[in-house]
Amino acid sequence: MTIPLYWEKPYKKQFTGKIIAIKKGAIILDKTLFYATAGNQIHDTGTLTINGKYHKVINVEKENEEILHFIHPPPSNNCIGQKVKANLDWERRYAIMKAHTSQHIFSAVMLQQHNVTTNHANIKPDEVTIEFEPFTQQQLESVVKEINILYTSQNRKIISHTLDYNTAQQRYANKIRGKVPKMESIRILEVEGVDYNTCGGTHVRTTTEIGPIIIIKINRNCEVTYFCGKKAIEHVSLINFGAITVSQKLACSMDDFEQIFTNKFEKFIISAKNETKLGYRVMELLPFSPGIDIEGIIYRYLEDPINKKAIMNGFELLGQNAILIAKLEDNLYLILSSSTRVPSNEFVNHLCGKFGGKGGGNSHNAQGKLETEPHDFRNEIVDFIKNKTNHG
Repeated sequence: MTIPLYWEKPYKKQFTGKIIAIKKGAIILDKTLFYATAGNQIHDTGTLTINGKYHKVINVEKENEEILHFIHPPPSNNCIGQKVKANLDWERRYAIMKAHTSQHIFSAVMLQQHNVTTNHANIKPDEVTIEFEPFTQQQLESVVKEINILYTSQNRKIISHTLDYNTAQQRYANKIRGKVPKMESIRILEVEGVDYNTCGGTHVRTTTEIGPIIIIKINRNCEVTYFCGKKAIEHVSLINFGAITVSQKLACSMDDFEQIFTNKFEKFIISAKNETKLGYRVMELLPFSPGIDIEGIIYRYLEDPINKKAIMNGFELLGQNAILIAKLEDNLYLILSSSTRVPSNEFVNHLCGKFGGKGGGNSHNAQGKLETEPHDFRNEIVDFIKNKTNHG
């Protein structure tokens, strides 16, 4: 049996223990500060010093009352009974504590404000994903605003209570989110004035230790991923200066940024659709333009084509024994061929070998980025056919 120290001393960073067993290649200690992956929370990492040698703790798992510490390098079989000095990766642990506590409060406020329940959560260092029942954006915005105030300026205490089932049932049955589980020993986490919930994870002492959160992803109006702590601060700084740079290019203030950017983006979408339509029209008309006959193969060239997708979809209109070379951007070329004598991928390899660069594709569709621009593709097609004939 391993005695867990992390509930009573979650802020302790070091401890000394004794190896009592080796199981599945992992060390079992008589006591530990290392939290094993359980529920929604990921495991701790750190180091163990055994007989003067450092070992990294790379994974921690729990089996019944035993906590397994997977280390690198692996332990020797003769280390049972030896004392170890252990050090937590405190930055990681503290980031997990902040993330886990933030998730409790987020879930509690979503339930209190909008009766939206939590189905699942995934806790990582400074990062949380919560799967809720479906919610609206307005509901999410109101909750994020309220909890960010709790995380930054309302210093609420966070206290854990370890009780037997009957006592927990009497005191907290009407307060707790969910039900009091029928267990011999129950750990209840109380966030002052906000939440009561059962939890065996590690948490901070006060809400302001969490710091601000920033939402980074919303899926299907039911799953939210966010950063907290150091990650949130770094991400906010990045987005803030990025938004300022874009707003300056748009010649608008930060207050008007969202509306101006939305208007510009909508115009871009309309323009892109019109460009796609124009591209298809160009491909419809291209068969009527005179191509260059190279030994029975009809060659055409497009400079700065309007739409790559339209070119690829419309190429079949050019018929058999056709080659179309489209310059997409500086020295980047799209090669389409319906001729068995000039496969696209082989021709791209020919060009890359002669002019430098790299590319790839298949016999009908290939693309190449050349270091030097060919003077005349007609001559290159002629040379390719000649070389292929000579080596055929």
